[in-house]
Amino acid sequence: MRLADDGNMSYHQMAFALAGQPGETENFILAFRDIDRSIRKHIADKRYLREQLDIVETLSRDYYNIFKINPKTGTVVILKLDGYVTKGMEGAGDKVYSYDVLYKQYVKDRVYSEDQEWMYDAISLDTVNKKLSDNAEYVSSYRVMDNGEVHYYQFTYIMINANIPNSDVLAGFKNVDDIVASAKERQNLEILASTDIMTGILNRGSGERKVIDAIANDKAGMLCILDVNRFKDTNDDYGHNVGDKVLRGIADVLKLTFRDEDIIFRLGGDEYAVYVMNLDDEEAGKAVLDRVFSEIDKLDIPELGGRSVCVSVGAAFFREGDKRSFEELYKLADSGVYESKMIEGSALNFK
Repeated sequence: MRLADDGNMSYHQMAFALAGQPGETENFILAFRDIDRSIRKHIADKRYLREQLDIVETLSRDYYNIFKINPKTGTVVILKLDGYVTKGMEGAGDKVYSYDVLYKQYVKDRVYSEDQEWMYDAISLDTVNKKLSDNAEYVSSYRVMDNGEVHYYQFTYIMINANIPNSDVLAGFKNVDDIVASAKERQNLEILASTDIMTGILNRGSGERKVIDAIANDKAGMLCILDVNRFKDTNDDYGHNVGDKVLRGIADVLKLTFRDEDIIFRLGGDEYAVYVMNLDDEEAGKAVLDRVFSEIDKLDIPELGGRSVCVSVGAAFFREGDKRSFEELYKLADSGVYESKMIEGSALNFK
């Protein structure tokens, strides 16, 4: 190694050779050459190989079944086989199999019927080679049918040495039921946290956040606030069980009348709100809310003995480019509810 004046180290090679035949001369030839680039490449290759070995070791710990695939010949050998054994396979060893035959048999025997068509393509050698030409790893999940139960699995394909064209590929397969269960549990908790338990629609917090986000992204819409008329009388006269039926009935009407893209939520008590996306016209708004009134009028709650369920509605518009905040829009719609309460039966006021 040579230390330059600037403090950098570099690799060099020095060679001695006799300047004639042995025994005939005492003179030597001394030669020097710069080998810095080749040495550093060798070090880098060793480091890269170490990284690949680490990947192989990690794969071996985490995956039940591991295969080494030769993409040039389309053949595969089994490195590890702790789980399900596909028909035609033996154990880990040097025996060479046809990858095409092996993976198709695995999909046919093992993969859940709804995932089979996708899986035949997903782990074909053509797809694997294409995926690995774009990324260092190819990972995805699928479902397996085992003793009448559906389980979640994951496959990982990775090139052993990405610097070598058509390098051998490692394929690992493992069960990920625990991971999927955790994700589903988190999803269920998130849904539970955003849902009004009584009615099954969004609760106030999650609904308001969605409307605030829509306004922040300049998405036009109509904010409606609905209040059930004389709801306290219903509870007092017929009991809270009947009052709960009314609340659920109103929520069902809103889910039936409005679209999936609209934001429907319960404000609390006997109040609801809907942000109707891309609606900023009174005539269209009135037509929609007339349908709501009509469906509410059809609510069949035998315990009410023929008493009608009516709602007071206030509505305000947010149009593209408006500078109104959610709070301002809410106050306008709420003032419409107050005016509607002055009218007998279901009524609507725009603000």
